[in-house]
Amino acid sequence: MSTFKSIADKIKNDIEERTSEEPITVAGKGNVETNKAGFPKPPSGPVGTLVSKVGTEQVTLDASTFQFMECISNAPGREKPRYTIVEKGKPARYGNHFVTSDGNRAHVITREVYILLLTVLKNTSQQLKQLNVDIENAKEQRELYKLTVDALRKNGIID
Repeated sequence: MSTFKSIADKIKNDIEERTSEEPITVAGKGNVETNKAGFPKPPSGPVGTLVSKVGTEQVTLDASTFQFMECISNAPGREKPRYTIVEKGKPARYGNHFVTSDGNRAHVITREVYILLLTVLKNTSQQLKQLNVDIENAKEQRELYKLTVDALRKNGIID
C-alpha cells in the first residue's frame, strides 16, 4: 500500500517531466520566464492600451466607483471621439484592455449607449432628489399633526 507522500512525489515527478518536455508558453510566446512554482511571471511595467490622447479626457459624470469620460482616440490617423466608462481603482489585467492616462481600466462604448446611460442616471438622480423632498415634506407634516394633537390634548379637547 502506498502512502500519501509517495503518491504526491509521483505526481510532482510527472509534472516536472511534462514541463521539461513541453516548455510553458503564453499566448503564442515562446521562452516565457517562470517563477519557482512553474507559473509565468506577471508582466512588468504598465499593462493595457491607452484609450485616449493625454489631455483630451473630459469627465462627464464622476461617481465613487466609476466615471463617464469623453476623449479623443489615441490611434494614429483615427482621431475620433471615444466614449468610455472608467472603473476607478481597477488596473488593466491584460494587454488588450483599455486604460486611461491614470492607469484605470476603461470600457469603450458607442455614443448612443453613452447618451442612454447618462440619461438614465440623470433621471434617476432627479427622481431620488424628488423623493428626498417628498420625505422631508412628509416629516414636516407629521410633526405638524403631532403638535396639533398635543395641543388638543393639552387643552382637554381630546383624551
